[in-house]
Amino acid sequence: MTQGFTIAGATTSLDAVLGSTLYAKLHTGPPFDGTLNASVFTTRQAVTFGAPDSNGAYDLDAPFSFTPIAAIEGLWGVSLWTSLTVGTCLMVREFTSIKTVFVADTLTVVSMPVVPTVVGL
Repeated sequence: MTQGFTIAGATTSLDAVLGSTLYAKLHTGPPFDGTLNASVFTTRQAVTFGAPDSNGAYDLDAPFSFTPIAAIEGLWGVSLWTSLTVGTCLMVREFTSIKTVFVADTLTVVSMPVVPTVVGL
């Protein structure tokens, strides 16, 4: 038996999560629940997603940046939170490769697609 969300069910669920502003936090390694391997750059950046496409895939409404970077680091990815400070971690996203940054750099994230795995129509 196949189990999972339909496209309509996945879109409705993701709208609840991705329909509001989230706040990205940088990590140097897998953060699991959003708290481990935090970058020394601690300021969270606002993230908004656009409407889903016809396949239910979401992507950023606009790029967001971390600047100025405060230390030399290899960045693994981001965790997405409900608040600029504290809040609840809702999602973790790994970069396609480690991003090495240096003091005073700007790291800009231009795309971060969220594609639900669905069954049915």
